[in-house]
Amino acid sequence: MISKGITLRNAGLIERARKFKWVGEETPSRHKKYCTFQTAEYGLRAIMKLLINYGQKHSAKTYKDALLLWGFDAGQIRAAAKYAGLSLNEEYKDFTDVNFLISACKGIVLTVNGHPKDILGERYIEDGVTYYWYAEETYKNAYEVAVKGRLVSHSHNELHDDIFKNLKLEKGWKTKLKSFIMKI
Repeated sequence: MISKGITLRNAGLIERARKFKWVGEETPSRHKKYCTFQTAEYGLRAIMKLLINYGQKHSAKTYKDALLLWGFDAGQIRAAAKYAGLSLNEEYKDFTDVNFLISACKGIVLTVNGHPKDILGERYIEDGVTYYWYAEETYKNAYEVAVKGRLVSHSHNELHDDIFKNLKLEKGWKTKLKSFIMKI
């Protein structure tokens, strides 16, 4: 059976908040406790945003610090580090670094949802599911949205192109554009 995190497109099982709505979060959610996202990219974006937040606002310096804030126990922390290929105690100065963030996210996804091969068996190969549940491009798209505020190689591309074509370059246009895109 496919895990709840994958079916909700919320691979980190991020809980719903009363006063906060994630970019790309569906309302109403299909689950009482957890968020449901419109696409996998938005769900992965939320994981990455939380990791960045842990590094910037909660003084997490290591992957282990971030996973403790996530609420993982010791066994889950070791598993996530193994899956991510990251050292538990190495200090990371920049939680927005593409290599760190995508690896850290993959570790969380596998720890929360299990390994696709264990769940899907032979369908894992037939369905073309990657080792990390999602294609590398999906993780890269999520990174682009989380860190740079734009979605690349996604169905919203035409919408973003139209925004750029119709822009009037006035004072503060970059800030307004970034704010607008983050709401999409």
